[in-house]
Amino acid sequence: MTSFLKQKSTLLQTRPFIVGTLCSNQKTISQTLQHISRSYFDVLELRLDSYFDPTKDLDGSITDARQLLKKISSQLKKPILLTFRAEDESGKKKISKAPISDTIRLKVITALLDLVDLIDVEIRHLTFAKEMTRRAQNKRVNVIHSYHEFEKGRLNFASLKKWINASFQTKGDFFKVAMAPSTYQELDQFFQESGMIPHKQKILIGMGEVGQVSRLIGFSFGSVFTYGHFGTEAAPGQIHVDDLNKFITSYFGLRVRN
Repeated sequence: MTSFLKQKSTLLQTRPFIVGTLCSNQKTISQTLQHISRSYFDVLELRLDSYFDPTKDLDGSITDARQLLKKISSQLKKPILLTFRAEDESGKKKISKAPISDTIRLKVITALLDLVDLIDVEIRHLTFAKEMTRRAQNKRVNVIHSYHEFEKGRLNFASLKKWINASFQTKGDFFKVAMAPSTYQELDQFFQESGMIPHKQKILIGMGEVGQVSRLIGFSFGSVFTYGHFGTEAAPGQIHVDDLNKFITSYFGLRVRN
């Protein structure tokens, strides 16, 4: 099996990929997949922490997650990015009332590696990130090391450099930074500082109203992915995948396939 990155490396040099984020909602999964199948995007991100609470029934959650992934794969036939956030990694779509330990997440994600193309792990959970990266890459699953700062004006570039180096040493395939700029000057600084990221594949996201423009222009600063939603924001400032596709089609002259 060839990894996602090897398959898509050439195309990633010509335009950003649209990642559509799928979170649990009030619709059945069949209704949801029928709805999003009409949209144009490159990669489907499954926010697994919005669907299952493995603290209640670990084995049952793994079984249900495998069935969900198989259904998504068979109906959409898209590369799948699996994201399973811990409690302290923020995100408003969590359903677990109890903290989900890294040990539990390690078991869940490992059991699903044969069904996905990429995974996203927060680099600040370093021990977990190292082990999960090793297991994923052994299965030819590419790994995004992410760093999130949801509070406006709180991104510390000195601290960020520490985690960039940790990711580089851990051999992550992508490094993703998502931050919430309070001003456009801060957003500009964020893009300028991104040059220190040694990874060939980087993902740069500004969240919130000020950061929203980053989802359109990030590729000009080396960002290979941009994230959109299918009707409801999964992160502050997300744009609908259809609007992202219109922009990319217009700007790059390359239509994203559905």
